[in-house]
Amino acid sequence: LERIHPEDRARVEAASKRADESFSTYEVEFRVTGPGESVRWVLGRGVAAPGPGGQLERRMGVTLDITRRKEAEQSLRRQADLLEQTHEPIFTWQLGGPIDYWNRGSEMVYGYSSQEALGHMSHELLKTSYPAGMAQIDAWLERDGKWMGELTQTTKDGREIDVEALMVVVEDAAGRKTVLETNRDMSAYKLAEEVALRLNAELEERVR
Repeated sequence: LERIHPEDRARVEAASKRADESFSTYEVEFRVTGPGESVRWVLGRGVAAPGPGGQLERRMGVTLDITRRKEAEQSLRRQADLLEQTHEPIFTWQLGGPIDYWNRGSEMVYGYSSQEALGHMSHELLKTSYPAGMAQIDAWLERDGKWMGELTQTTKDGREIDVEALMVVVEDAAGRKTVLETNRDMSAYKLAEEVALRLNAELEERVR
């Protein structure tokens, strides 16, 4: 018990006590201190077993070192926090599957909340118009692991916007492929370009 991090002891003792009283299983994540005051995360799983008289006789269990997993989770949370700070749309979807992450920038640009977007196919939700067809882009993602280009999408209120898209495929240890898509709204740039072209045309006409 002394090796358990002080902030986690009460939680571990409570889980163990509940298992002892009901002869049930328990599972709890907590920190332990090692040599040189190093701290590691572990997962404790066990069961309390009664003896012939119905009293607690023994506990059986296993403790697994999950430090690397917890560090990875913390790193992902930090990255997610950074993604939430950007105003540009960033969302992820399983290759050939629905949206499973939708940042605040996506909410601002497209008008759909995270709850409204998650679980939907991105191309259906945003009515995406692909320059070479969706099947072709999926093939490029499978082959090259990324794709860049311009897309036309539709917001919740029905506005069509042009975006500069970057899609990158990330594969985890289990072989699952996730596409991270980040889009820059080019509509304002397109409008400015059209205005500039019209002004140039008017100036040329006046010169004549």
